[in-house]
Amino acid sequence: MYIIETNETPLIIIEESYGFILFKGKSITVNTIGLYEPIMKYLKIFINKRPLDTKMIIDLEYFNTSSSKYLLEIFKILKHLNKKGFSLRIDWYYDEEDESMFDAGQDYSDILSDIPFNLIIKK
Repeated sequence: MYIIETNETPLIIIEESYGFILFKGKSITVNTIGLYEPIMKYLKIFINKRPLDTKMIIDLEYFNTSSSKYLLEIFKILKHLNKKGFSLRIDWYYDEEDESMFDAGQDYSDILSDIPFNLIIKK
């Protein structure tokens, strides 16, 4: 799955043959349902099809509240990989000066305490 980045939506790449997921850019679209529902459906197929150890990179500059809710739902879907004996690792990138993105990553990390969740300062 490949979704091109716009001014309101992030670049999204899901490469199932490598177990790689990337969200990069901004997620401020008003139509979060239109953006995230197909991704969630795809990921449900992805984890039931031929799961692999999976690395997810979140490198968002900003996201709105409705996007935040969908990100949590996506993390919960991917959490099922662990139940199937595969690992999921999430790398959350943030700018050193951006306390709100750090705090958001920390909140997700706390909620998903049983998944390796790395907070990484962008270089």
